[in-house]
Amino acid sequence: VPGTYKVFAEYPGFKTFGASIEAGLPRNKGTIRLPRLGSLSGFVVDEDGDPVKRFDIQARKHFRPWIGGVKYGEFRRISNSSGEFTVDGLEKGFYSLEIWSRGFAVTQTEVVFLNRSENQDGLVVQLGQGATLSGRVVEAGGLPVVGATVSMEGNKGTTIEFLQMRESERPSFLQKARTGDDGWFVFDGRYAGEPFAD
Repeated sequence: VPGTYKVFAEYPGFKTFGASIEAGLPRNKGTIRLPRLGSLSGFVVDEDGDPVKRFDIQARKHFRPWIGGVKYGEFRRISNSSGEFTVDGLEKGFYSLEIWSRGFAVTQTEVVFLNRSENQDGLVVQLGQGATLSGRVVEAGGLPVVGATVSMEGNKGTTIEFLQMRESERPSFLQKARTGDDGWFVFDGRYAGEPFAD
């Protein structure tokens, strides 16, 4: 049907963009130019410099780093032998990365500025050992409750974003714990004092 149409195109690593194109034009007249987006890439290592092979990562865009205001990016789960990561699809702005892995403390990188279409690579993020949150579930008489489900949620307005997620969206190792034969449960790799169990 003759007329002018708004047409959109999208592709990984580029910003979704549109153009008004008139039906019936020659092929070389209807062009959509996609702006390339930026990325941050590097490696996650432990305190000895060895790669962390499985971790979760999320970009945080800081609108005004000196005042506050953060937009959280896509939650990504990385699993490879070298600890390598790439977070792409980033527009121009200030960013930090939040990384967590079982047995390690949640780590947030320093804020960096990313220009339009810029790819910053060679980042090395070192994770420190995390605290362990444990406890015991007992009956009123003191006998252990075996197989009780224990959940954890944020406390005191935590700034750790994944602790603010709905339970179904959290990293799998944070969702639930179950008591053993002695009634004890364990959440490992936490920031001490941030979450609480119920």
